[in-house]
Amino acid sequence: MKEFNYKDFVTLKEHLSQRLEDLEEKINLRFEATAIASDKADVKMEARLAGINGLLGSMSDITAKFITRNEVDLKLDAINKSRKDSTALIISMISLLLGLAGVVSSLFAK
Repeated sequence: MKEFNYKDFVTLKEHLSQRLEDLEEKINLRFEATAIASDKADVKMEARLAGINGLLGSMSDITAKFITRNEVDLKLDAINKSRKDSTALIISMISLLLGLAGVVSSLFAK
């Protein structure tokens, strides 16, 4: 059997001191790991936000090219007015031609 020797043991103070140092080291490692994870998350979030900002910029460019309801209404009104004017012009030309045909036929009828 081995003899009891006080030199083989540490004091309670030394033991608690060592335990506190170990705990402090573990806590510091956790803080460092948390900081690294946070930095990586920040980088990923920045990349994601940059992509979203690019998409929003593209969407903004696309929507800027859309025509508004008021502009469509104005264009349609102009087209309808143009059609009415064309129809009136065609009817008046036909009337003019019929009138000329009547004058010509009355000249030859005598």
